[in-house]
Amino acid sequence: MAADAQRQGPARRTARSLLRNWLPSQLTAELIENQLHAQPHLVGAYEEMTDEQARQHFGSEEPLESPHLRNGVRYFHAWRLHALRERVGERLAGARMLDVGDTDGLMLKHLGKDGLGFNLAPAAVANIRANGIEARLGDGQALPFEDASFDYVLCFETLEHVENPLQLLGELERVCAPDGRVFVSIPWVPRTFIHARDPGINRGYGHIFEFSRADFGALLTHTRLAIRWEAVCDVIGAPSRLAHRALLLTTARSHLLAGTFRRFQFFELARTP
Repeated sequence: MAADAQRQGPARRTARSLLRNWLPSQLTAELIENQLHAQPHLVGAYEEMTDEQARQHFGSEEPLESPHLRNGVRYFHAWRLHALRERVGERLAGARMLDVGDTDGLMLKHLGKDGLGFNLAPAAVANIRANGIEARLGDGQALPFEDASFDYVLCFETLEHVENPLQLLGELERVCAPDGRVFVSIPWVPRTFIHARDPGINRGYGHIFEFSRADFGALLTHTRLAIRWEAVCDVIGAPSRLAHRALLLTTARSHLLAGTFRRFQFFELARTP
């Protein structure tokens, strides 16, 4: 171990010197493009979301100006579309769908569903409606729907934003049909993080709980939901030039790259008997 650390020291210093003329955000954008090129079956779904739609992903009040953030949003959108189409299959045609925490309506739209988007933020609701999808304003921890109202309930990158993730999971299960499915995605983190309240960030925008795989599984034991299928989406592709290798070497200990998550966890949940 000590010998490895000694070898890594000079290597990291060399890598840092190579990165002086490069922006991490630019290199990250290229690495996400590399991942897309390695997954040609996702290209069509990636292109379904335009760069401008990715820029407006969170609404006009919070535009994504950095290309690497837009690339990441488009790639993860394409990955989830593919996963949902594979998992739901023929049942998609007649399914009643709810997207809790939706910000732009494009998941439902690209699935060919009218569905319903639901969000706490007025800007997100306006953005969903602008893309032709019905939307309602409200708190996912108290959904205003009858029990078993939907066949499929989606909740992507939302659990980490709520004060009571256990209550949110209970609400997702409650409004889902007994034989339906709940699909959830959360950032991949090596250990669970609990972030302090930032008074400068509006409620619902900042992260509170970021769960490790083990802790998310433990949380589910307090619900009537169980994992039926899971996968990890790697957003960052393989390096194709020296500057990419240098960036990956100098950031290897972090689960973030240029401020974006490298990986996301994706779960298909079903009600337990």
